[in-house]
Amino acid sequence: VDGSHILSQLEENLDIQELRCEQVMGPEYLGPLHRLLVNHHSSIHLYTLELPNNELSPDAANDLSQILRSQQQTLSKLDLSGNPLTAAGLSPLLDPLTTESFPSRLKILNLTSTQLGTKGATALASLLRYNKSIQELYIGHNNMGTRGIKTLVAGLVENSTLQILDASHNAMKKQGATILSE
Repeated sequence: VDGSHILSQLEENLDIQELRCEQVMGPEYLGPLHRLLVNHHSSIHLYTLELPNNELSPDAANDLSQILRSQQQTLSKLDLSGNPLTAAGLSPLLDPLTTESFPSRLKILNLTSTQLGTKGATALASLLRYNKSIQELYIGHNNMGTRGIKTLVAGLVENSTLQILDASHNAMKKQGATILSE
């Protein structure tokens, strides 16, 4: 099974609400997925989109951003874990997740092992500051370090919706853990 098979199955089953594609939906299929969602916007309403371990790099971010925009009113769970997204790839995703005129309904965001680093923590702080829907955020295994955690906390202070934060395995050391716990 590859991404083209998934897309043809989607086109035959337009009332799908959950899509999970692990290791089959590479970046070359995101543009066609976006077009399919736009062409069938009255039929396809995704509540869950899980694309873990698909080699989605920063180059895939614009297509991901367009997909988020097209499903902004229904999408409540997004899993991009295990993709080499990096901070550069995270930045384009912020706009559809923080736009006040068309607020996102995303409740669960999984960015575990996406190589965000310290720069990714800055983008996440902005997301936490402006997004009013995310309740669960998974950002473990991103090597943010103490400095990144300190940056992230600035966004957490202004956030009132987040209930679960998994920031495990981020090389934050004792000082970062203390900053986060305060």
